Amino acid sequence: MSAEEAVDNYRRLVAVCHKVCDRALESVALNALGNKLDQPGRYEEAAAAYRGAAAIHEERDEERLLTTVLNDLGIALCTAGRITEAAEVHEREIELARASGDRHKEAEALERLATTLRCGRRRLEALEARVRAVGIYREQKDTWCESRALEDRGLRVRDAPRADRTKAGYTWVLANLPPNDAVGQEGRILIALMVMHARAGHVIAAFWSWASLTKTMWGLLDEGENQVPEQCFHTLMQLGKASLYGVHPVQALIALRDRLRRPTT
Repeated sequence: MSAEEAVDNYRRLVAVCHKVCDRALESVALNALGNKLDQPGRYEEAAAAYRGAAAIHEERDEERLLTTVLNDLGIALCTAGRITEAAEVHEREIELARASGDRHKEAEALERLATTLRCGRRRLEALEARVRAVGIYREQKDTWCESRALEDRGLRVRDAPRADRTKAGYTWVLANLPPNDAVGQEGRILIALMVMHARAGHVIAAFWSWASLTKTMWGLLDEGENQVPEQCFHTLMQLGKASLYGVHPVQALIALRDRLRRPTT
């Protein structure tokens, strides 16, 4: 049948299920209706159907199904241009994943939140959400998902020229930062991103990492952590010393000469 006929049938099914009080089947029908309406020009209707399904899942304490519907609802709202509502839906999804103890799903929800925030040009908040996802993937030792999240952040660590060198440099920076510094794991990841983006010449990406790190430091200062600037400066000094350790000036000058002599296109 055509898409319009399918939509009409699903609407009738929703009405019948509501009339006979079959809430479980009604939620399935609403979700299927949302999937059929998830097309250009009908995202508002799709969001309304997903909201109905989410309400039923919440009423029946079906957290796993609720998480799935919230994902679809957030994407539909984002596509419809309702960024604030979409971000709230993804934040609710993050809360559910955190409450259930599923760290991997929490990280995936954080990535979806970051994508939504970026669509709304809320770049700083998007970066913070993405960095939190990277931190969770590092805790879980999920290197593939961590590389994917870093790739979304603009760091070429997969399927790109010299990707291995970029990933090795990023890992090296994290390894040479003190593990118990004031800025925490997210701050350490931001420093590593800032260093690697600056090294690659991505000035704008490095600026956003620096801005997010500065915001984190100010937040800690507001909480009464007066030693934060000194400890962060000490962290950067240690990174600088580590980067200079073992460098031979003559070899560095020879490498610079060879790079300048290399033909360019």
